Order: sequence, then C-alpha cells, then structure tokens
Amino acid sequence: DNIFRESGPEGKIPNGLKWFSKGKETERRLSAWKRGQTGVPWVDAHMRELLHTGFISNRGRQNVASFLIHNLQIDWRLGAKHFEDYLIDHDVSANWCNWNTLAGVGGSRPSRFNMDKQARQHDPKGVHSKLWLVELANVPGSKVHDLANRVSGYKSISQMFMQNSTDKDMEESKSLNENSAYPLPLIHIPRFTQNEKGWRNKSRVHRGRKKVFHTT
Repeated sequence: DNIFRESGPEGKIPNGLKWFSKGKETERRLSAWKRGQTGVPWVDAHMRELLHTGFISNRGRQNVASFLIHNLQIDWRLGAKHFEDYLIDHDVSANWCNWNTLAGVGGSRPSRFNMDKQARQHDPKGVHSKLWLVELANVPGSKVHDLANRVSGYKSISQMFMQNSTDKDMEESKSLNENSAYPLPLIHIPRFTQNEKGWRNKSRVHRGRKKVFHTT
C-alpha cells in the first residue's frame, strides 16, 4: 500500500520538493496537463496522444510525469491516477512505482527531465508535436519547441517569429492564425544551455539548495 502514499515506500518527501493537490491554481494546471493545453508542445503532444489512443511511449510517460511533478509542482498521485484511467496497457505496479521513482519517494533520488533538452533532442523537427497539435500545422518544424520558451509578452504565435527569423521562416508563418487557440506556457521553459561541466538545472525549485537532483 505504501506505493499509493504521498511519501511512497521511502516514507518521506525529498528535501526541497513540494507539490500541491488542492486549490484553484492546482486544478487549472492539472486540467491543462490532462487536456494537452500547457503551452509546451513536447508535453501537450504526448498528453493528447494519450487522450486519443490510450498509449504513449515510455520516454513520453517519463517526461510528462516529470513536468507535472517538478515543473507544475502537482501531487504525483494525481498524475498516476490519470495514467491509470487512460493507459490501455496499465499495470498497477509498473505505473505507480515509476511515479514513485520520478517523485523521489521510491528509494532513489528524484528524476527531473529538462523539457527543452528532451524536445529538441528527440523531436528536433517537431514531427511528433505537429502530428498531435493541429493548431501548429503551419508552424515551421524548427520553431515548434520555441513556443515553450514564450513569455506573456507574446500575444500570438506568429508574433514570436518577428525576431531572429529568416525570410523563409517568415514566409512559412504568414498563414498562422493570429487568434490561434494554442495557449501560452503555464510556466516559462528556459532554453537548454550547456557548459563544460554539463547541464545543470537552474530553475527556482533547485535554487539555493545544496542537494543536486538527477536531471536528464
């Protein structure tokens, strides 16, 4: 029964981690995650694939789970329950233990995936994202994942192409709907950066913490 508890088999929540299960903001974020409306194409494409087919790849499962836990800071059990409701290949032990592991309550350190790095590495041309996100049909594949890096200053998708875009990019984006239904990101996803020592997540969740969580 411990795998169903918030603190998991480990019996404690890792230092520096906090997630929420109640409140209007939590409900808003959870609903957006379930519907594939977070404004992060890499996440949304997988969540819509799950919604329509009952299946997503193992990598997709790990990424959307990490996003819910570590980026949206929502109780991992709500995500595990959603998977249980929708996965056609659901297995109780595999599903809940995997969520335990990602949350860091299963006997190992928390696993946090960098959404920008994962998206650009595994869907560099935006093929998978555009397959499931019909709103982005006219967005150049090379620009799809830039949508997750937007901030509230962008009032439309096409406005994003006004800076640092080639003539070809601008031509391809002319037919974008100014009133596109695709939302701004729930939270800002910074561009992936790398230095000589390798990538380290510098998000607010980890800032000021001495413990370095596993990141991918």
